[in-house]
Amino acid sequence: LLTSQSQTSIGEDYDKMLAEVDKQAGKIIESINGQLSGYNSCNIAVAIVAEADMAVSSSRPNIYSPGIPDAFRENYLASIQFLKKVAVYCPQTLQKEFQDSEAVQTFLKRWNLTVYHSLRFQDIAGTFEKHIAGREAALNEKGNPFHLSAANILFECLYKCFAKEVFLPSLANKFCRLSYQLVSRFHVWVKDGLSKRRDVAKRDGSQAVKDFWVNLSTDELVLLVNDLKLFSSKVSVDLKQRVTDALQDLD
Repeated sequence: LLTSQSQTSIGEDYDKMLAEVDKQAGKIIESINGQLSGYNSCNIAVAIVAEADMAVSSSRPNIYSPGIPDAFRENYLASIQFLKKVAVYCPQTLQKEFQDSEAVQTFLKRWNLTVYHSLRFQDIAGTFEKHIAGREAALNEKGNPFHLSAANILFECLYKCFAKEVFLPSLANKFCRLSYQLVSRFHVWVKDGLSKRRDVAKRDGSQAVKDFWVNLSTDELVLLVNDLKLFSSKVSVDLKQRVTDALQDLD
């Protein structure tokens, strides 16, 4: 069923495999599962996974590469969906044995989720860090929704952590940790910036310094305070809903 020249998605290939299994042995498998009990009842499901793993890894090894995160994520989710479909061949009482089987564990270990998360981390955290580390930070009187550009970038990054195109249930703890790190970094940046502004004002209020924080006016500080209040509100409502939606697929 599989060749290295296949033009179909891996999800379609998995569906073809299962359709072929059902066509050639569906009734036999149903009969066997109806008669056997105990651990042996999982052998059929385990065998299907083992054969599929062998076929896919030999004919389409490129699907495991996290170098293109979007493609990797799509292929990984298709593979997880395949496991869920195969699991129906195993009695409900033996699902844990199925998940812990050598075949399933080998199948899952081919997916380097650590590298995938690392690439997403570099993209998301790097975008925010670049903005606050350089001279890109600015305040705009017309908030969209925030006046502070860094707050807008931060909220976009937080949303991206839990976007359907990025988030993986298997990495929920890591993406949650990344979101905490982003907020913590923002907090430190704001705190340090306000301290710098205060210190410079004490030394020489007339000294010209090319720095975002030092040159903030009183009116701009008011906008900043309003932004922080709005940020807290949007995290509690909008981001919370975003996270809830992302986590609903957790087993």
